[in-house]
Amino acid sequence: MNWKLSFVMTVITLSGLSMAVSGCKWDSEEALFNTVTCDTTSISYSKTIKPMLANSCVGCHNSGFESGGVSLETHKDVRVYAKNGLLMGTVRHEPGFSAMPKGGQKFSDCQIQQLQAWVNKGAPND
Repeated sequence: MNWKLSFVMTVITLSGLSMAVSGCKWDSEEALFNTVTCDTTSISYSKTIKPMLANSCVGCHNSGFESGGVSLETHKDVRVYAKNGLLMGTVRHEPGFSAMPKGGQKFSDCQIQQLQAWVNKGAPND
């Protein structure tokens, strides 16, 4: 083999190895193997649901400013909307419901699953 062909093959091989190694350098195991799981077993109002709603909903839906006539400030308030289906319909952006949070980013799939798990347990104040 002549030296030019050998040189070109070496450059191509090294380039390919370099791309393969650098392409995976920053990937996480979760991203590569989709091992991220959503905990829907240890859901509680005080530790999971209340902070989620406080972060995305209570700014507009509180006793001082009930946007759309809805307050999500207390467990009693939230439970009403959990029981009548309004909470899940709005956060899932289902047809016939006003998609929430309005002007904000839709809840993640995990957050929606956690809300649903809590609703399925009867929306307890735990």
